[in-house]
Amino acid sequence: MAASKSYQRFRSRDTVIRIEAHRHPGRSGPVIIWSDIQACFPGVVRIQDQDIYIPFERDEDLYRIKPHGINYRPDTILDVIYRDDKALSKGKSYAKSKPVQSTPPTSGNTKQAAFPPVPIRIEIPSSVASSPAELSSGLQSTNNDHGDSTPDESGNIQSTPEEEITDPRETNSEDPPNIAEPQTDDQEQDPYVSAEQSTSGSHDISQEPTSQDEFLEAMEMDEGSDHSGVASPPDSEIIDTSITTIVPTSAQDTSDCTFSVEEIMQYRIKDILARRYTWLESPCPKLFTILPVKDFDISRLPTLSMFRVHFLCDCGGVTKIDGEQDMSPPHLPAREEPYVIKSDNIIAKYGTYMMAVLEMMFYMKLVTLDKRTVERIRYAVTFLLTKRIQSSIRFHDRKINSLDEVPVIEPLDNTSLKELYTQHLVDAEQPLGGFRAFQTDQGDIRWVCILHLSEYAPNTVFERPTRFLGHPSSLRGAYWASLGIFRVIVKDRERAKDLYQLIQSLVSVPLMSFFLDWDVLPQDVVDLAEAVSLFPTSCVMINVREDPIDNTDPWGLGHPYNPVVKAAFNNPRIKAFSLEKRKLDISDEFGSFERSFYLGSVIVKFKRDLKTPSKTMFAALVTDMDEALGTLRASLEGLDRFSELTLEVGFWDQATIKFAADESDYELVNTEDWFSSDARHMEAIELRAYSSTDTVLLDAKCLTDVMINFKFPADGPKIRNMIKNNTRLKKLELSITEADDACQIFEYFKALLANHPSLDSFHISQEHFHARTSVYTWEGVADRAKMTLGIECSAEDRIGTMLQKFASCLTTLMIYGLGVQEALILEKVLRPKKGPFKLRSIFLLNVCALSVEAMDSLKKIVQRDTAPEFSISGSVDTKEIGPLADFLIAVAPKVTRLHLYGQHVREIYMELETRMPESAEMDRLTELLISGPLKVESVESEMKWLRSILKKPVPLTTLEIKSADLGHDGWMMLVKEVNFTGLSDLIISPARPIKIKVLEAIVDAVPENSSLGAVVVTCEEMPQARREEFREILLKKMKNGSGSNKGLVMINGFIR
Repeated sequence: MAASKSYQRFRSRDTVIRIEAHRHPGRSGPVIIWSDIQACFPGVVRIQDQDIYIPFERDEDLYRIKPHGINYRPDTILDVIYRDDKALSKGKSYAKSKPVQSTPPTSGNTKQAAFPPVPIRIEIPSSVASSPAELSSGLQSTNNDHGDSTPDESGNIQSTPEEEITDPRETNSEDPPNIAEPQTDDQEQDPYVSAEQSTSGSHDISQEPTSQDEFLEAMEMDEGSDHSGVASPPDSEIIDTSITTIVPTSAQDTSDCTFSVEEIMQYRIKDILARRYTWLESPCPKLFTILPVKDFDISRLPTLSMFRVHFLCDCGGVTKIDGEQDMSPPHLPAREEPYVIKSDNIIAKYGTYMMAVLEMMFYMKLVTLDKRTVERIRYAVTFLLTKRIQSSIRFHDRKINSLDEVPVIEPLDNTSLKELYTQHLVDAEQPLGGFRAFQTDQGDIRWVCILHLSEYAPNTVFERPTRFLGHPSSLRGAYWASLGIFRVIVKDRERAKDLYQLIQSLVSVPLMSFFLDWDVLPQDVVDLAEAVSLFPTSCVMINVREDPIDNTDPWGLGHPYNPVVKAAFNNPRIKAFSLEKRKLDISDEFGSFERSFYLGSVIVKFKRDLKTPSKTMFAALVTDMDEALGTLRASLEGLDRFSELTLEVGFWDQATIKFAADESDYELVNTEDWFSSDARHMEAIELRAYSSTDTVLLDAKCLTDVMINFKFPADGPKIRNMIKNNTRLKKLELSITEADDACQIFEYFKALLANHPSLDSFHISQEHFHARTSVYTWEGVADRAKMTLGIECSAEDRIGTMLQKFASCLTTLMIYGLGVQEALILEKVLRPKKGPFKLRSIFLLNVCALSVEAMDSLKKIVQRDTAPEFSISGSVDTKEIGPLADFLIAVAPKVTRLHLYGQHVREIYMELETRMPESAEMDRLTELLISGPLKVESVESEMKWLRSILKKPVPLTTLEIKSADLGHDGWMMLVKEVNFTGLSDLIISPARPIKIKVLEAIVDAVPENSSLGAVVVTCEEMPQARREEFREILLKKMKNGSGSNKGLVMINGFIR
């Protein structure tokens, strides 16, 4: 029998119509498809349930489902709202009113800001600003509810005929709006949506937002609503918000204080208003604050969970399309977009800043000050005051006599803004839906609302990237309007020239990325360099085909693109630049300049230093460090323009030079002579020279960290001179061959190390042909009494002499292999009468490879309780497990970590089972890891050892069982016996997935506020919604499951 159909009722201007609801494949309940609603009600812009806005349904990642639809509400008649309804014609007064021209400031402060702000005159209602204490006065309990609105997630225009480049946000819309329709004053059109569509070939432009998104307004009271109690002052007064002067007015309340609250507030925020940010510094708008949710209960005591973060449009001081200077103040966007707070310390870090923004909103009338809005601001101010956040009113009450008594609030730097955006807000990793990144003529970035963007840049500017993508030679690309990013793959040089002209015209787009997908010729490099010198873009990312490195290049660069690099470096508008071999995945390379040990596909990248804009952080992949250094000094007119310079030949050959902050000029001299005159400008050099052992950088006198290939005794004098000449050297690592003696080399440098003023760490790494590299690490070498030694050794190492000389310094011993003679010496030198000892940790990392004689010596050492931490791990690859079992039982009371894996894990496990109870006397054990084909036939007879380990007084912190098959009863028994109180990591990845009942038992067994940091489970198949439900329950129970330090919960490899 066919399933019965469901219908949703809609009210359209006193007419009720039913529309069929459909079962959506991605949702559990029925939805009404948006295109059906549009077909039935032409001109519809949104759906409401009385005063509640009905948003589109969203999936588990909070993206709108496709096709778009709203939730089915069977017992409700939903209202259809049209574009011409009166509710849509409210607001936007800040954009329509003409600002009053201010008089020039007359302050004596003549300091010129980097980006001088435009004086703004704001109308402040006298009834609102008449009392300096009104903002923190008693809160009124009258509620005036407003409906919520949703953010605009759109702004993306892209063309992706192939799947190699995709937009990380939603890009397809089932029903694009009629974007060619004339825009009325009451509409807020997204200027990133072009007025034309190109449909030639495979070029497909998917446009968002839909009409519902595009014209969605903040809910406001109808004209017939009761306005009693709402502030509607008839009078107003003018104050000047210029940062260089404060203009007092006659109506301002000064009480007994020399300054009004407004004057104090303006003085405190003057640097905030003046601060401008580049694209590198600004992941979000600079002005933000907290406000309570719209339906907050004013009678409740405020808590952080009742508040959301709101960003303000960073408008003002920008030349508009008509040539006039925009005098608009910052403001909340018409569509309110709150962000959930996920970090409790947001108030401690940003409270003062957010208090200042709240005061700006109130006194500078950055929002419509109706009764409910004033209540929300007061409620937020009250909450911040309870957290001991200072307000301007507090300074006013102190009756200050000079503004010098008031601390000026520091603008946030890029680190603080990025931390706010990525660590303190939920779901803020996606671009801010209600704002657009706009680059001004001065090169700074403003995050402005859609309305102001339409005043700053014509729609035609944003149509050009879309049209460019419609060409056969540039089909693959995307335009990310919300971030201001345009990227494209260009197939030939003629189309590339068109691209260069396009980029030069897109002054307001901050980032350009393009791939030149052909074999570049010398003339192409010339054309590219000429174009790059004229680019107005803040960030440029260029990808080229991967060509073989030219090791014969006399300039030491190995590539022909130095003219391009020079042009970009000398272009002041470019704040960040990257030239890479073919790399199609575009990510935020410029959010931070974290130097890696290996540049990989990067040929050259640089970023202007945020602290010293005249300096640049520069990194290049080269073939010869010395030649490349000379080439860069000559082509870039000296090294004084660098704050940090990284030259990399490969993973093992890299130099990072950090320069002083002064502006001293460099003379262009030969590379061999430069240290005699210019090295004083270098602060520090970190050098890795595995193959570049003859680099001129070894002659510098500011080396701080050196790793170098060393041949003894031939290189001895060179390294001794280097140590003597570098008084700030902190770490030295020598890489030696298998034939050299590490102990002898240390003795050679011992006296020099002991007398060095700063050298604290001395490393020797010794390569072996058939074994892993051994490492010897001395710390605190200046004081023999405090010196420590850590050893990582293999069976090939002959460390007997070293053990005899440095046994008292030994702190860590990591044994991958140990000869019989070395084991005997180790046991002898660690006898109690030889002490005291500093040994803290012994790690047997391949215990099964040790000989019986070596095990006997180690057994004696461990049984003396020489080291508090004793870890055993190894692959059980033989059935001859008798000696291993004897060793494990002998040292069982001392073991803190046990990790057994390999094909014969079952044999050693069953041996431990049969030798109970001695084998289970591991009272110190905190980490148990078993991996291999361990099959339990009987829970009662074959899990005694494991159950005993789980029941011991000291709980495990780590339990990991992989590739084992304990059976359903065995897994249930294990969950029952595990002490989850102190467990930090639980990893169960069996040979056969566990049943859902076992997972349910795990979830139920985890206590509230558990110390678990990671839960990884492989379970039988289940719906994604069920899997996510388990994950959310576990995260809520874990101490580290929320906040800035999220826990890890992986079920069947699923992490959202």
